[in-house]
Amino acid sequence: MLAIFSKIGRYFVNLTFKYGVWGLGVGTFFESLGVPSASITLELAAGLLIVSGKTTFLTALLIATTGLTLGSVTSYYIGYFGSKAIDQIR
Repeated sequence: MLAIFSKIGRYFVNLTFKYGVWGLGVGTFFESLGVPSASITLELAAGLLIVSGKTTFLTALLIATTGLTLGSVTSYYIGYFGSKAIDQIR
């Protein structure tokens, strides 16, 4: 089971290195949505992007915050409308 979580984490880190801050945004979106991954790996990847000069701290912060917020809002609405659908089935 640990190997699966490790692969998921590596996938999001590689996504961040490949697409820069947009990969960071996608990674934080899925992390906030509930996909099991270690968020610390995304933070470390963001740090490497900042140190290498590929982005600024403010840009990484804004993109990561946007990804986390959109993931949380999406998760909320999945639960909200999902519970309504289940109530209709009963």
